[in-house]
Order: sequence, then C-alpha cells, then structure tokens
Amino acid sequence: MRTPKAISDQQQESLRSLLGQTKTKADFQRVQCLWLSAVLNMNPADTAKAVGWRQSTAGQNYSEPLSQGRRESFAG
Repeated sequence: MRTPKAISDQQQESLRSLLGQTKTKADFQRVQCLWLSAVLNMNPADTAKAVGWRQSTAGQNYSEPLSQGRRESFAG
C-alpha cells in the first residue's frame, strides 16, 4: 500500500477539530485514522491497530479525499 500524501497544517487542524465534533463511533474512528496518519505519520497497518480496524479498512479510509462534503458528514 502506498504512503498517503502529506496534508497541510490547516487540514491537520480541521481533523483535530473534527475529532470533537463526530457523532458516532464509526465517524470518530475514520477521523482518528486520518489524524493519526497526518500528525504522527502512521502507516495504514499501524492506524488500523490503533483504531481497531483491519488494515484493508484503514487503507480504504486513506483513499477517500477529505472534501468539504465528507467533513460535513462527520460533523453531522
């Protein structure tokens, strides 16, 4: 699995903010997975272990862009 692209400081801050805004466990895990990757530079295998997922699930989470519509689905 390829290494995810680095994200900007602003995107990292958005992820940090989203951690407190999520309404469900699944959404929290999605955001947490992305945050761990961005801030701690963890690979999909390590983030999967950290959030309790299979590696393939974490890999799918990495492949989804963090678009505005996606962010709103986490918050709402």
